[in-house]
Amino acid sequence: MGDVVHIRRTPDITVSPYQVGMTISYQVPDVQATELVIDQGLYWAYQIDNVDRYQSDIDLMDDFTQDAVQKTMEQQDSTLLSSIHGQVDAANQGAAAGAVSGDVNLGATGAALSVTSENVIDSVLLSAGQILDEAKVPRDGKRWIVLPSWMIRKMKNSELKYAYETGDAVSPLRNGRVGRTDDFIIYQSNNIVPVTDGAIKGYNCPFGHPAGLTWASQFIDTDAVKLVNQIGTGVYSVCAYGFKVTEPSYVGNVYATPGVG
Repeated sequence: MGDVVHIRRTPDITVSPYQVGMTISYQVPDVQATELVIDQGLYWAYQIDNVDRYQSDIDLMDDFTQDAVQKTMEQQDSTLLSSIHGQVDAANQGAAAGAVSGDVNLGATGAALSVTSENVIDSVLLSAGQILDEAKVPRDGKRWIVLPSWMIRKMKNSELKYAYETGDAVSPLRNGRVGRTDDFIIYQSNNIVPVTDGAIKGYNCPFGHPAGLTWASQFIDTDAVKLVNQIGTGVYSVCAYGFKVTEPSYVGNVYATPGVG
């Protein structure tokens, strides 16, 4: 761990007024880079007795390893989702969000946004869309938002249950898929860990564009070793990873709590 990934950022090109016959000046683009430090790690290790291994009707080592890999990815996902809100632009979160309007309520500590089936589309999806619009994030089909299961349920019970709202042949209430709404690819995750906020539980729901967030992960050492004091095999693996909000204005956060309805 400790490796550094240098990520080049697209420079801002100046656009100036033009008149016929005028002399133009050429800008020298300042190509800057931001650093992503691979500074976090996870490991897993298990042992398996050779008798159990050879008598089993399934490949125990493969089964255990696949489960460990899945849990490793889930742990990374949970860590990322619980940390993004601390790195986003101040104008893209809080009770007075919006780089232009400054009046969009996305919820804040002590005043989480109460989300119901009646307001989930406007208060969450459309508001998040407005925030990215005001930050000049492109509508190129790549915007994303991650929501907890309870909010997905409310969304499926909202006006989205009518097929014509999503443009799909079958409503989300029938096929179980939320898909895309207001240019957002909607992801459901059980790895959004709630935080205790007084008498309620608050959920940080990130949204944004791929250009705003970078994540890297690699299993750097995996091996199977013979155990010394036991007739069996030990299997271990180490994974190094890191993530960073590279363009804070391209990422936002909705701080919400389940409302009644």
